[in-house]
Amino acid sequence: MLSRRVEDLLPFCIHHADDHQEGNRRQQAPLLAPDTCYQHAMRTAEMNQVDGRSVSNQTPGTHVNIDVALPQGEFLGKVTVTADMEVSHIGLPIIGKYKDIIHSRSVAGPVGYITQVPGDTCFPLAVSWDGVPKKDKHEYPPLKDLNIGDSFKMFVGSQQVKNSAFTSFLEPAASAHYINEAIAQSLGIKEPEPNFIPAVKVGDFIELNNGIVGQKRLAGSPFREALLTQPYVVLPVITGQSPFNQSRELIGFVAFKITDIEINQKQGIVETITGTIVRVAINAPQTGNTAVSKVTVLGIRLLE
Repeated sequence: MLSRRVEDLLPFCIHHADDHQEGNRRQQAPLLAPDTCYQHAMRTAEMNQVDGRSVSNQTPGTHVNIDVALPQGEFLGKVTVTADMEVSHIGLPIIGKYKDIIHSRSVAGPVGYITQVPGDTCFPLAVSWDGVPKKDKHEYPPLKDLNIGDSFKMFVGSQQVKNSAFTSFLEPAASAHYINEAIAQSLGIKEPEPNFIPAVKVGDFIELNNGIVGQKRLAGSPFREALLTQPYVVLPVITGQSPFNQSRELIGFVAFKITDIEINQKQGIVETITGTIVRVAINAPQTGNTAVSKVTVLGIRLLE
């Protein structure tokens, strides 16, 4: 009964994360969120129906219990959902049996760390994990300080302090031709050439372009519209501040649902791209006392 959309039971919310220091106050890494696991699991259970009724604690005669076991040592964590629901019989009332209680149980858990993605997966825009963008003397929060579901602004314009840059991945020299082709293929505007966008993994060094190559392409139709209508895009994640005119080490991946693209109409280029954080998979290095270390997303499957 509870097997529907089981991947949502653990929506990338169980992570390995080290605590980090901020002054004299200890904080938990922002993406370690058992409450989020509970909420997602409850919503997933509610998507299931029996006799046209939702499997929810708000449904009379129904009890749903969520147990979130967080990672510890070699144990990667799991979420267990159990549900009891009172149902009515159709034929059995003739022998005096009108109702019964049915019981269901589902367990979802990680199957390993996501440290690489196959070819033709990533969109050719790299975003910094800890870069602090600035515009008009105003600083914006870095990706590492946000949570799944938060809105994040990627600054790609040259008249500001960037936190992202277009990339040719493993292709030497991030040329305009490659980036424009990768944008078109990743958005489905052109027929994809298999592995034109290569498989990449944590530890690879990807080539960056600090210019306005991708900005001009995305500012025009149908590219802007295609990006906004994608269910999500997967971006490679790097570290550090701009300028992004050299290769940087890939530390993970982030998926965004793009919600807004700000265009400088006078210059015909994209200034910012805003998206909602959907998924995060990071193996971030320790930097001083303020960086999150080893925040790692896990692949999820039904265990029971």
